Amino acid sequence: MKSTEPGTMNSTEIDDLRAPSHWSRVYAQNRSLPVLVYLAANGGFFALLFGLAAGGGMAAKAGHPALAVLASIGFFVAYGAMMLLVFSKRGHRWIDEQYQRLYTCEGSVKIESKRRQRYQWLGYAVGAFFGTCITAEVLLGLHGYLPLSLMQPVSALYCVPFMVFMWWWQRPASTWVMLLGPALYAAHALLLVSGLPIPQDNMWAGIHMMGAICGYGMLAALLSHAYSRYALRRLQHAAHGNARNGQG
Repeated sequence: MKSTEPGTMNSTEIDDLRAPSHWSRVYAQNRSLPVLVYLAANGGFFALLFGLAAGGGMAAKAGHPALAVLASIGFFVAYGAMMLLVFSKRGHRWIDEQYQRLYTCEGSVKIESKRRQRYQWLGYAVGAFFGTCITAEVLLGLHGYLPLSLMQPVSALYCVPFMVFMWWWQRPASTWVMLLGPALYAAHALLLVSGLPIPQDNMWAGIHMMGAICGYGMLAALLSHAYSRYALRRLQHAAHGNARNGQG
């Protein structure tokens, strides 16, 4: 429907003009393939930290202090590397490189997050608290104060707030879809508390916890990627429609 007066636009025409801006933003927020790479790297770090902490604790209990010290040193080195990946400018540049590599054919579209720069100190503080929580939970488990069946529910007490913080810290570059990861992890914890059985073995309990935290994040990233494909189609359709209207 066309405007009845020169220089005026009806609501449909206004929506048509706004559509490219809206869908370009949605598309940029949901270009999540680099998030899958990032989560895979973090999953490796999580597994390494868990293994080093558990191995160090078992070595200390078995009377091998030298191995316990080596495991402790390895833990702090791995933890420092993970914090560099998550919070440092170098880690941020690495993520940018993944964006450029994975989306070469689709051009450069990216939303910058000012919170990462403005609250970098807060990121390091949250990261230090997160690492302390991992260490404390592993030590409590090794000394028998925390049963294996509660490892994942207890981890949700600090992992879920950490994942939500990371989402907030990267806004507006991050998408609402990524909140699905912490939501599912919290729901998983509630199911375990209600009696969902898990293998009662140190190794499998650790794999279960690491698989849940990375798996749900990857599921959210895949859904976000699918949404980016839909947003790209809508963006192309809106751009072509405006181009035809402009020619008309």
